[in-house]
Amino acid sequence: MLGAHETEPLAAVLARIDGKQRAELARLKEGWVERVEQMQAWLAAQRERNPKCLSAGKLKPESEAEWFAAPGAWARDPDSRELKLKGTGWTRLTVEGIEDAFNKGCAVPVPDCFAGTAPLKAGLDAMEPVKHALVRHAATHIAARIAELKARNRQFGFADMLARLKDALEGPNGEALRRRIVLQYPIAMVDEFQDTSPEQYRIFDLLYRVADNDAATGLFLIGDPKQSIYGFRGADIHSYLAARRATEGRHYQLGTNYRSTAALVEAVNQLFAHAEGTKGQGGHPAGAFRFRRGEVNPLPFEPVAAAGHKARLVGVAGPYQALTLCASERDDLGSDEYRDFLAQHCAEHIVTLLNDEGVGFEAPAAGGGTRFTRLIPADIAILVRDRKEAAAIRRALERRKVRSVYLSDKDSVVESDEARDVLRWLHAVANPLDGVLVRAALATRTAGLPLEELARLTADEAAWEERVEQLKNLHACWQRQGVLAMLRRFIHELELPARLLDEAGGERRLTNLLHLAELLQEASRHLDGEGALIRWFAEQIEGLGEGGDELVLRLESDAELVKVITVHKSKGLEYPLVYLPFAVTARKTERKMASFFEFAHEDGKRQIDLALSDEALAAVDRARLDEDLRLLYVALTRARHFLWLGVAALSNRGSTKSNLLHESALGYLATGGTPVPASALAEHLDRLRGGCQDIALHTLPHWTAARCSIAPSSMRPRWRRRLSMPTSSATGRSGRSRRSPATPSRRADARGRGDPVRGSAGAARSAEGRRRALAPFPARLGTGQLPARAARMDRPGRLRHHP
Repeated sequence: MLGAHETEPLAAVLARIDGKQRAELARLKEGWVERVEQMQAWLAAQRERNPKCLSAGKLKPESEAEWFAAPGAWARDPDSRELKLKGTGWTRLTVEGIEDAFNKGCAVPVPDCFAGTAPLKAGLDAMEPVKHALVRHAATHIAARIAELKARNRQFGFADMLARLKDALEGPNGEALRRRIVLQYPIAMVDEFQDTSPEQYRIFDLLYRVADNDAATGLFLIGDPKQSIYGFRGADIHSYLAARRATEGRHYQLGTNYRSTAALVEAVNQLFAHAEGTKGQGGHPAGAFRFRRGEVNPLPFEPVAAAGHKARLVGVAGPYQALTLCASERDDLGSDEYRDFLAQHCAEHIVTLLNDEGVGFEAPAAGGGTRFTRLIPADIAILVRDRKEAAAIRRALERRKVRSVYLSDKDSVVESDEARDVLRWLHAVANPLDGVLVRAALATRTAGLPLEELARLTADEAAWEERVEQLKNLHACWQRQGVLAMLRRFIHELELPARLLDEAGGERRLTNLLHLAELLQEASRHLDGEGALIRWFAEQIEGLGEGGDELVLRLESDAELVKVITVHKSKGLEYPLVYLPFAVTARKTERKMASFFEFAHEDGKRQIDLALSDEALAAVDRARLDEDLRLLYVALTRARHFLWLGVAALSNRGSTKSNLLHESALGYLATGGTPVPASALAEHLDRLRGGCQDIALHTLPHWTAARCSIAPSSMRPRWRRRLSMPTSSATGRSGRSRRSPATPSRRADARGRGDPVRGSAGAARSAEGRRRALAPFPARLGTGQLPARAARMDRPGRLRHHP
């Protein structure tokens, strides 16, 4: 996309570009000194003839002076390259701009001297900056150098394998290679084809000649274009569309959903059918996935049927509705407030369900009748877009004593607070007689010694000597058994497992400590002495070492916990209940963090724009919204029984007069991309729901801390208070670990055992508490058979689901 490799030296490239630019600038500057004088003279004559003819607001004398000074000075200086025309000079010093500046009833013909401004700007914009040539030259030279080094060292990667095969198939012996491969593999099946890159599809097309439909070979492409969400990995939706065009008339649809309940399938169908339209009626002009052009739609939304589920989610007032849209009419939410507001409501709803012994799954029993299984945290998944959203919802859950695990965490363990504390421990254990290092180690947050204990160490010599002796023994353990055994012994002597596992986030911190101990043990095998290990570890913390998968944070646990996971990682997975608290998050494309834009034209041809032009910005943002729609489809189709969507207007740069709702995928489905005020959100969501009884709407009130409920203790994982210590069979004198350290193990499953919450949390169990807690589930139609109190309560309806 940046062109072929340039063999011309950089100095020659710069000289050539400089000469070309000088010639073009000389051409553009020709006659502009006189043109500026003519424009000034004409405006002065008009004012002299009729002072009220020209608008004083649109043509201010001080602005005119700057407008005419800039092009005049630029035209007189042969070495001047950039024309700095301030304000609206580029649009005002045109024929149209002057005509617009005339007061009513005072228009006169505008001379041709003003007609040259627009062509001048177009000519200057067309001149490529020198830095673009430098970027292309550097990129092509670096790519060529990497290829040279790989060839010299006889190395290649997966991308090179694809490139080599494609080049060979396109080369002079390509036909012979094709026959050889097809003879060995006459039939090929490609699953998840929607994630294919252009290069991969080109290889399959060269081998099996997709458009020819040769009966001697078979190529079966299986994929769902609505789930093409890996553009950042090289997947290209246009590869799928090209294959779709080449196989016109040979398409087969898998039209039945076997994952979700029938109600949930119907609810998700309604959201996208509202934007797609039915039988040519209604919908948005571009369709649900924004690929429709007139009568042609290569990526239509086609509703699916449901195989149905025997089990159903039930609660105190019967089955729940499949999908709940919880919206707020607030128009003053900034980024942080938006995340916190929706996270609090989402967490409160989750705790409410976990607190209710009547919420669970009802299914036919083997011997007749029904079997009820209570809802547990492991049945719940919360889908987010990034770590900020994950942190917000996990904080809200922690506040309510609900444990969760973030399944998409890619942070490095050496960037954690525990890593810095362990480094202080290593310094102290290696130098137990250094009072400064010892005090620094004992005062760390991870060590957790109370202030009274730290104060006693400064005043009580016996207590201090006891701590020093402890560190000496740890030093001896390090020398005899290795750093892993020493750190695990220190962790137990400080009684950290029992303390950390009783704290919010303590499980994460304990996992980090054990992970760091293993990393240090492995590194000690290749380093000579304690000092070398400490220096290596300090370099890792400072970011000077090499990264790797072994540094990625480990999961503290996953079973029995609420799962927090990104939408991208959730693809292919399913969960009984799915929450999307930030369903209208939109990451609008901006220039400030970009050095170039890469985008695809309507024909699928990819291009790189180094100028960050308005056209490229618009194209990239269109592709962003297109993929966001597909991401939303993936998120909505992860649930088996129930979906909860949080909707709120994120203000546009702090303004209460505009928001980013229409820039989000769900906002597009509801509004077609038309900006709407937060006050009109409920109306558009009601239209989006249509007549579907499986979708409930609820207005979220302002959040108050008084509404915070606490999860029952039976829903909190319980841990053994002791970790097994390494023995002589696990580590020898060399200090090399022959087994990984033990990890906390959970006790029996809490499923099915109720533990009513007492005290303040018990308010959620009262009738009034239930009414508030279940408000996000408006009552379904046909509640006449329910008890009067249940009929009055806002309650959920049933749910259903998608693949």
